[in-house]
Amino acid sequence: NVGKNADNVAEFTDCKFEEGKYWQNYGYTADYDRFMRAYSPATFTNCEFAEGFVIEAIANVKFVNCTYAGVPVTSSNVSVLVDPDSKGTVTVESDATEAVVSSGTMDSFDVAMNSGLDIKLTADVKGASAKSNGYGKTGVNHSNYKTIDGGGNKITITGANATWDSNLATKGGIIKNVEIDGGFR
Repeated sequence: NVGKNADNVAEFTDCKFEEGKYWQNYGYTADYDRFMRAYSPATFTNCEFAEGFVIEAIANVKFVNCTYAGVPVTSSNVSVLVDPDSKGTVTVESDATEAVVSSGTMDSFDVAMNSGLDIKLTADVKGASAKSNGYGKTGVNHSNYKTIDGGGNKITITGANATWDSNLATKGGIIKNVEIDGGFR
């Protein structure tokens, strides 16, 4: 927990928030891994947050050039890091121009897709067809009208095997240097 009084201001610079117990909800049986509650204003500068990390902003929170699962935190994707029930104001400053996906997980790829930035893959991405393409299921909905540069890597989607299903559905943008394993619509 970050402070319990509005007079305190917490500043985190060049920090890594990885897996582990950051906060435990005493009084309940469940504990929460990778969870932080900001009671006082907090600024995170050049910090890295592990996939699944959540901050509840009771007070105002600011992110400056931070990453989440290796992807730049932007005003378009900060919702994956900040609890939706947060009461504080959340601001983001980022000078990133592309989101690099190196973990190979669909969650990391989705965070990159929602960043509003061009995307560069440095690893194969695997996932399930859990989204809608308008007619059936798809693994990736590319609708941010930016560039996905696969860097010679592969996107593999499982479960997209019915007539209107697809691995990748696109509404615009550029997709290059990537191998698509399965259907394409």
